[in-house]
Amino acid sequence: MLDFKFKNVRISFLFSFFALFAVLFYSNEALKIFSALMVCIIHEGAHLLAMFMYDCKPQRVLFYGGGIKIVPNCRIISYEKEMIINLAGCFVNLVSGIILLRFGVLTSFAQASVVLGIFNLLPFSCFDGGHILKLIFEKKLNENYNFWYGLIVKMLCFAILFAGIYCFVYFKINLSLAVTICYIIISELFS
Repeated sequence: MLDFKFKNVRISFLFSFFALFAVLFYSNEALKIFSALMVCIIHEGAHLLAMFMYDCKPQRVLFYGGGIKIVPNCRIISYEKEMIINLAGCFVNLVSGIILLRFGVLTSFAQASVVLGIFNLLPFSCFDGGHILKLIFEKKLNENYNFWYGLIVKMLCFAILFAGIYCFVYFKINLSLAVTICYIIISELFS
């Protein structure tokens, strides 16, 4: 692990981050890999910008095989501010991707941006969608939100798993996408 501090923010690069890029660069798809990395950086940059807007500085930025994770170091903020911070990355990805696709510019980048924006809205705890769903449940169901949140996420996991199996059997689906979705579902169900 490569670990250092920059302006009181701990920056960490795990081995899995470098291993993933080594495997991806082996595939001879350098432009797509670079696009995906830039899309991730822009996504997390939007979260950071929203955090700084509300005086919520990051404690840690972690680069790992699953992406980039920002750990906030701020006091309790309002529901609306936390919702904006969580939506910022997906919003920037979707808007920039749709605009670029509309004008036919940087299509590889635009497609990666839209896919990441939609993918991050999935209601799993490791994604923005999971954080958003949890915020909604905390606000609406103060005492029993853990039960309902867990129940809905598990039902969605099984629905996505069965839809994925169906798509894998009857349609040509990217193997790495199938493996990624299975990994996410398994980690969600057993965490």
